Amino acid sequence: MIQRAMQRRVGRTVGLCLIAATVLGLSGCDVGPVVLEGTLTHTDTGEPLADVPVRVYSSTDETVVARGRTGDDGVYRFQEGSLAAGTYRVVFSGDHWWESGTSWATATDVTVSAAQPAQLDTALVPTTATLWGDTILHDGSPLDNVPVDILRADTGELVATAVSSDWSLGDPVPGIPCSGRGSNGCYQVDLPAGDAYTVRAQLRPSWGTVGGSFEIELPLGGRHVDLNLPHDSGIFGRVVDGAGAPIEGARVVAVPSSSPVPPQPQEHTSRADGTFALLVEPHTLYWVLAVGPDGTSTIAGMVNGDISTATQFSVEILSAVNAGDIVLSSP
Repeated sequence: MIQRAMQRRVGRTVGLCLIAATVLGLSGCDVGPVVLEGTLTHTDTGEPLADVPVRVYSSTDETVVARGRTGDDGVYRFQEGSLAAGTYRVVFSGDHWWESGTSWATATDVTVSAAQPAQLDTALVPTTATLWGDTILHDGSPLDNVPVDILRADTGELVATAVSSDWSLGDPVPGIPCSGRGSNGCYQVDLPAGDAYTVRAQLRPSWGTVGGSFEIELPLGGRHVDLNLPHDSGIFGRVVDGAGAPIEGARVVAVPSSSPVPPQPQEHTSRADGTFALLVEPHTLYWVLAVGPDGTSTIAGMVNGDISTATQFSVEILSAVNAGDIVLSSP
């Protein structure tokens, strides 16, 4: 049975170039000169700290405007394409605010620009936190032995894999959320606090969400994220050119519009008649991104390159929706 798509207009200001580059690894988004950089070292040893999250907040309200992390040499950089000239507040790892601030409210303002890039070096001891939750079938039954992938929200890089197991035996252990729970199907993993992740169960294409967002911030106190293992649902349609002729070999991707973009999104290549079919998780809002063999890209329903006009699709369990014709016209 084919269900009607739930269609809504998108209010996010996310660029098509950024989405295509992030989802499909395409190039062409200019990131510009460095506006903020620095080196993080360990307080005790002086060694460079790799893989430490760095967050940049607005100076007017407690909103994250850019994220990064240090490389193997302890160096982090933000470029003009991801951080516009302005005044911000910066935190390293889970809770190390610049100039010894104890919170966003007490953090020191930092002004950045391409003409005068800011250099913020500091020493700290990185913090970690526990990400945990249950792998649950739609009838509410927990399930053991489900591999759970934790990936970086911005790049899709695999960070860790945990396996859900039976924690029902024994007494609760401090610092181990799954212990002594009285039920099975629980997974947990310790990760750098302050970073953003996506969580995926491998058994079926299932993504964990918090507040409807795929991007999950890991605070110092840890975070609980359940994974509901869905039945398959689908989005289908056709990719055509400006004259209505089918396009073969276009890459078509279901992009969760609530928080672009989970890694390894559902993707299909259009057939000779231009048709495609995507398996997706039900009750999740998606954009449908198409990129032709010549690199031309668009999102279903988008008008004149304005992503706020793009259509969102939602699918019921064990059903499919028709995205219609997606027109790829060369510039």
